[in-house]
Amino acid sequence: MLEVGRAQKTIFVARYLRLRELQREIQKGLNVVESSNGADSVIFYGKGGDIATNRRESWR
Repeated sequence: MLEVGRAQKTIFVARYLRLRELQREIQKGLNVVESSNGADSVIFYGKGGDIATNRRESWR
């Protein structure tokens, strides 16, 4: 099973290096994830952030 995985990885890398359109498609996907990660640093979550409740009285 490991050999099949290695063969698939090798085929993918060969296609990636050969096809400029595949490189662009993957780069677009990576940019979406990077943008999402940037937004996560601005949005506060749960007890780790400044706002831990949705009640306005508790925001002060």
